[in-house]
Amino acid sequence: MSFRPLKSCLLVAASAAFAVTHAGWSLAAEGEWHAGGRAGAAFMSGTGAEPALGLHGAYELGDMFDAKLELLGAHHVGDKGTDVLSATAGLAYKIDVFEWIPYAALLAGYYNYAGQRGPHGEAGSEFGAAIQLGLDYLPARDFAVGAEVRFHTSFDDGLKWPFISATLGAEYRWGW
Repeated sequence: MSFRPLKSCLLVAASAAFAVTHAGWSLAAEGEWHAGGRAGAAFMSGTGAEPALGLHGAYELGDMFDAKLELLGAHHVGDKGTDVLSATAGLAYKIDVFEWIPYAALLAGYYNYAGQRGPHGEAGSEFGAAIQLGLDYLPARDFAVGAEVRFHTSFDDGLKWPFISATLGAEYRWGW
């Protein structure tokens, strides 16, 4: 009696069991730094879509959380035209398992409205907040591209969302 077919079946079964139960490795690492830029459009009540540019940085606190710093500028024309500059910081929750990394962040910080008053009377310097939803793709461990949308509000506005931005970006990652 030959054990060759039995050995082949056992090898295939063991390989299949390993493949099914083996967890893939994550591309993220605790203590990793991120720095990058973004470009896209910002939408303000009464002005339509206008160009927006931003810079961002992050520090990975663990597999699920990043500390973030975001700078964003947008130029709006029209009756309610104004330049909006923001510097915000906050915490992002992410699901970092494979190359695709969805995340949500809560940011708070400084907003400067230069020019005409905003659609809800925003003018000068105000404190505000943003909810950020995004998706990053990592084609390599040290490089990512992504898309995000942010809903901005001023604390003086009473939780109205007069300013929304949507951007595409790229970032360099190091320190893993």
